[in-house]
Amino acid sequence: MGIDTFIEFEDGEPKGDVLDPDDLTAQLLDSVTASTSCCLCFIDRYGDTTFNQLQIPVLIEELQQATNQASDPKVKSHGQALLALALRARSEIHTYVKFYGD
Repeated sequence: MGIDTFIEFEDGEPKGDVLDPDDLTAQLLDSVTASTSCCLCFIDRYGDTTFNQLQIPVLIEELQQATNQASDPKVKSHGQALLALALRARSEIHTYVKFYGD
């Protein structure tokens, strides 16, 4: 089981998702370190991680970098889907990007 990602309203209602049955998010995060990341390095593979509207622009930038660095086409495609979800969340008010680990 991978790290599923959702856009949620502040009341928890989901507005969009990127599911991860093949554990591709973890593979995308493998190249991320605390020295190269402000947001991605804090995604908990076994718990839940939430990013708010102030953090989402940084999350987007880091997702772009990680996706560009990915060599596996499946991981790259998954990164692009996560990026699209985060871009959508940035344009909505009272929304969060939430990562749910196993």
